[in-house]
Amino acid sequence: MGRPNQGRHILAVLSAAFAATLAVGCSNEDCNHSCPINDFTVDVPKDRVSDVAAVTPTGPCEPEPVSGSPPGVYFFTVTGVGVCHLTVTFRSGAPDFVADVKSAPNSGPCCVGQPIAETNEVDIPENGSADAATDN
Repeated sequence: MGRPNQGRHILAVLSAAFAATLAVGCSNEDCNHSCPINDFTVDVPKDRVSDVAAVTPTGPCEPEPVSGSPPGVYFFTVTGVGVCHLTVTFRSGAPDFVADVKSAPNSGPCCVGQPIAETNEVDIPENGSADAATDN
């Protein structure tokens, strides 16, 4: 439908590396290196990238600067358990895009209780949506 989801590809590679570590198991000494990724991306379609005025999070999440990320891919990290509310505003005056990303405590075996996002990607629609809050 749009361009391939570049943020999803980046997170998939990182997740695969961590999953391989988890498959081996973890001890108390190496658990900090085996924690699940608590980041997610907001992906803007190529035809809307220049129209984005701001991507604003509220709640238990914050922007995560990533060097060399492609235009239109915004990274966020979960900072606690709850709901991260995202608002994307557009320069053209198009209706804001609003989405929620839920986070929950990790159940283990390592990093028990660490907040992790229940989804790894929020996709902005090509033609815009006034309120497309997700039920993640």
